[in-house]
Amino acid sequence: MEEACIVCEMPLKINRNEAGVLHSEDSPAIEWRDGFKLYYWNGVNLPDKYIEDKANLTYEDIMAETNIEKRRCMREILGNGFATTLGLEPIPIDEDTDSKGKPIRLFRTARPDNITNKHIYFANVRDSSTDREYFICVKGEPTNVWAAVASSFGKSKEDYKLIMET
Repeated sequence: MEEACIVCEMPLKINRNEAGVLHSEDSPAIEWRDGFKLYYWNGVNLPDKYIEDKANLTYEDIMAETNIEKRRCMREILGNGFATTLGLEPIPIDEDTDSKGKPIRLFRTARPDNITNKHIYFANVRDSSTDREYFICVKGEPTNVWAAVASSFGKSKEDYKLIMET
C-alpha cells in the first residue's frame, strides 16, 4: 500500500496497556463516533463477545477458536475459570519441565466430547521467550507430556527431538 492513504476521524477513545499496545478488559479498545468498535486484549484483536460477554463464554466457544493466540487470550480473560469451562480434570495426567525449566502439564477433559465421544487432551506449556501460557489442544490420546507436545508438531514422541530452543 505504498501509494495508498487511509483517512478517518480520530477515535473517541483509545485504551492501551502499560506496554502501549491496544487493550481493554471490559470495553472496546478503540471506539469511533459512528459506533464502530474494535476489541483488543494485550494487542490481540478479539471478537466483542470475548470482552463484553466473557461471563458467558462456553466450552463450545473455546473449542471453536482455532487461533492459538486468541485461545490464549481466552485463557487469560477467564483466569481460573478456563479449566472449569473446558471441564478439565483438576490433576494433570503427566507433568515435566522443558529445557528452560518451565512446567509442561498434560490435562484431559473430565467427560468425553459429546460429538466424538472421546476425551480431549491439552498440553499446558509456557513460551520460553514471552512467558505466555498456552493450553494446546493435542491429537490422539497421549499418555505423557512429550507425546502431547510432539503431536502438536505432527510428530511422534520418538521423532520429536528438541535440540535447541531459542
